[in-house]
Amino acid sequence: MKSCPKCLSPLENYRYACKSLGCGKAGIPAGEQEGDGQDKPACEECGQVMTLRICPQCGFELEEEEMTRSQMRIFLLGSEGSGKSNFLAVLIDQLKGEMCKLYDATLYPTGGDRTMDYYEREYRRPLYEQGVCIPTTAQEDLNPLTYSLIFGDKDSEVGKSVGLTFYDSCGKNLESQQKMSAHSKGLSTARGIIFLIEPSQLPQIREVRKAKKQPVLDANPQALLLRTVHLLRTGLSLEGNEKIGIPIAVCLTKLDTLYPHLDPASFIGDPSRNLRKPMLSGSDISSCNMEVMALLESWGAGELVRHVQSQFADYSFFGLSALGASPGPQNEIERISPHRALDPLLWLLWRHKILKSG
Repeated sequence: MKSCPKCLSPLENYRYACKSLGCGKAGIPAGEQEGDGQDKPACEECGQVMTLRICPQCGFELEEEEMTRSQMRIFLLGSEGSGKSNFLAVLIDQLKGEMCKLYDATLYPTGGDRTMDYYEREYRRPLYEQGVCIPTTAQEDLNPLTYSLIFGDKDSEVGKSVGLTFYDSCGKNLESQQKMSAHSKGLSTARGIIFLIEPSQLPQIREVRKAKKQPVLDANPQALLLRTVHLLRTGLSLEGNEKIGIPIAVCLTKLDTLYPHLDPASFIGDPSRNLRKPMLSGSDISSCNMEVMALLESWGAGELVRHVQSQFADYSFFGLSALGASPGPQNEIERISPHRALDPLLWLLWRHKILKSG
């Protein structure tokens, strides 16, 4: 059954609203008239046929693409300060650019102005025009970013079109089980989870940075992981040793700050091999996965790794840097140089048979 991208309530039917310019009832759900595939009703105010679909629960505007194309919902989880919004801004920019160019694809914003304006205002403009990091998300009620990833005809075997819905999250909403249950009710409907870990959350790295009087993020990623597992197991009604079937990409972020701690032969320090040709590099993903798991173990987060392995049927670990460098004292960023930022999404697309591997 289809569900609303915003409130995730089932869409057994939906209301219509007028979208005619100048109409006094534009955008207002039309009384009790609801749609379930029948002829579209006319606006009582201006007489125009109403084509705008509205979720009856939250009033979210529903595009035709969102109603007909299969949807892949991707939730970004991470403690406050882990860089979720910066990562999402860069991820979508690279998805539209490098990835679409390589795969002869287009990323179409199915929300129209809703998605374009929201991404432009909240994500792209601060980072790419104003040159500053996106402020810590303070909103409790965030709009999803909805797109269709449409592949061209150059090679029909490259991939199949899919709807993508990205859910950013306010870190404050993830600080307790109660808050997370209230604000992440639809997590069990996810088709993929990107779980971000900031380096100073790791015990060994945190001690080094404290000794140098550098800022650290004291939030506990393992606690957030356990809350996530509890929410998913409850939402999916899992029992006993059943594992969670939703793929999870566990990402060690801000990798640029860890270069002094990496071995010179570190694999994750090299450029990704997943954008050399239109298919995922299985060897690249596997090598990255093993190295990041070993690093997390050596830096005091081995228990987190084992929780992921025991609870999730499908997982992979990544190391990435969305910005490529640390911001200045005023959160300014002169040049954005992403490193392996697309890898988690490419892996999720592969796991859902949207992309192939080689």
